[in-house]
Amino acid sequence: MSAAAPSVLIADGTPASRMRLEPPLRRAGWNVVTVASSFEVLRAVRDHDVGILLIDPELPGAGVCGIDVVRTLKTERIGMTVVPVSSGNTARHHLLLQDFRPDAIAATPSFALHLAETLTEQGGQPRELGLRLGLFGAEPWTEGVRVALERAFGLRAFDTYGLSEIIGPGVAGECEAQAGLHIADDHFLPEIVDPVSSVPLPPGREGELVLTTLTKRAMPLIRYRTGDITALTLEPCGCGRTSARMARIKGRSDDMLVVRGVNLYPSEVESTLLAVEELVPHYQLVVDRGTTLARLEVQVEPAPELVARCGGFSAEHPEIVTLRQRAAERLERAIGLSVELTIVAPRTIPRSEGKAVRVIERG
Repeated sequence: MSAAAPSVLIADGTPASRMRLEPPLRRAGWNVVTVASSFEVLRAVRDHDVGILLIDPELPGAGVCGIDVVRTLKTERIGMTVVPVSSGNTARHHLLLQDFRPDAIAATPSFALHLAETLTEQGGQPRELGLRLGLFGAEPWTEGVRVALERAFGLRAFDTYGLSEIIGPGVAGECEAQAGLHIADDHFLPEIVDPVSSVPLPPGREGELVLTTLTKRAMPLIRYRTGDITALTLEPCGCGRTSARMARIKGRSDDMLVVRGVNLYPSEVESTLLAVEELVPHYQLVVDRGTTLARLEVQVEPAPELVARCGGFSAEHPEIVTLRQRAAERLERAIGLSVELTIVAPRTIPRSEGKAVRVIERG
């Protein structure tokens, strides 16, 4: 039953917030609804004619923000149950996955890999969770990571793209053909420009993605420079759809490294490393600019199977030494730059409960 007057929903149960916010809102004729947890937000939105939603960012579970509420309600219209949880608190995610056994998961790829790794270490089986689909985005990732995700969970991994300034997730996504991300070009007009000169580039050329919103009313954006590096194609997709497609994000224009005159994106290193079966998707690039010529070290972890075969990890084990030489040579051929490749012990690279940190700059 909707309230007689439009409501202000205050997702913050603290006395200080109530004392500060409720009296002036009530004097203005608003019905004030206060909830103590953001997990109560969806129920309150259903029960009241909410005109304004105020969420304290420190509220437990505050990852459920206003746009998440709207998106969740719309998703539930097609019969899909949504379990809204923010990143972090790995143990809670394990519990929810095992209790609810969802068909799909949406996360950053690095956090999903972290969930699979930690669940396996605790004796669990990620493939037994029953996940069929995965929507992964919010950071650049490669085909090698797709293979790792699909192997870990037994699902089909799809790329999705969005940005908070435009709409969040939902700007583009892969279809069953997985041949690029279909842009919702009835809502967003895409362009590719040269990141330096801003000159528009034709389809097929790699550059910075620029978006113009066509249907947003509250905050329209015209030729918004996303900073994301990709390419467009206007050719029909094998699935039959004719919308413009964008290639997987290669990186951000401000993420590009210049090492000894060579331009390099972390995703280029990732795709090369993950083509080596004995390596896993946990790596970091350490750039030392304290010397005359910048030095690049690539740290990466070995696969558990290799460590077990070697009877434990030792950087001097013949198999590890051979692997290091082989991977370094392949990487040098791929990026045109000699690097110091270090195979480190398992769990050395910090895991992420959000977006992975791939580059460390020193000096």
